[in-house]
Amino acid sequence: MPYYYDEFNDDYPTRYPKSQIVGYNPDNKDLRSVWVDEWGGIRLGVLLNTLILENHTINDSGESDTYVIGGAKHVDVLIKVGTATGSPSLQFHLNVVNPFTGTIIRTYDGSTLTSSNSTDYITVDGLTLGTHINLSWDGTLDSSNYFDGVYVILIAKA
Repeated sequence: MPYYYDEFNDDYPTRYPKSQIVGYNPDNKDLRSVWVDEWGGIRLGVLLNTLILENHTINDSGESDTYVIGGAKHVDVLIKVGTATGSPSLQFHLNVVNPFTGTIIRTYDGSTLTSSNSTDYITVDGLTLGTHINLSWDGTLDSSNYFDGVYVILIAKA
């Protein structure tokens, strides 16, 4: 397993293997890499702030990638849908995932969205299960019933 150099001391490698995740800053729309410990510790208290969907059209159920949140105890999902075509309904789910099997350990459901320019917010405070999460979505969705302009941001805090 590779070892990476500590960002504060390039002369000596750290003793722990690291993984790279990409964080999104909504203020300046900047993507940047953040190193996290393989064993789940978020490095230097850096928050996971990731854009999951950006101006996306949702006409079918789906699932995001799985994200490492380490020791985060608070997770927020911010959801904004744009224009509704037809009569769609859409619900997002925050899933705590077993990193070894990919099975869902627990699900936190959002509200069902049915109209244009709607928002939803899933928040979990005191998360104690797992270090890996993903988002899934479903509803009444097809080529005649869909949402345009969907934005979803995932934030994890220690």
